[in-house]
Amino acid sequence: MNLPKLSRADYSALIRLGLPVLVTQLGIIVVSFADTMMVGAYGVDELAAAAFVNSLFVIPTVMQIGFAQGLPSNIKKVQTTENTAD
Repeated sequence: MNLPKLSRADYSALIRLGLPVLVTQLGIIVVSFADTMMVGAYGVDELAAAAFVNSLFVIPTVMQIGFAQGLPSNIKKVQTTENTAD
């Protein structure tokens, strides 16, 4: 398998693109940890309920992420079709 050689500029661009995603994910982890600590102080049943509700919120979030990732390719397909129809 021939992998392309990446230069220092390529790695720099990748880090600049990925850094906001990394910061966002770390923020989500910190907030989730803080929520767990606060709810855990109330008791086991409350912590279980919070974990259950958090798992329910993951489902629409993942669906929205999938929609957002699939949307640009569909937009480009429509733009290409409109440009070739002219």
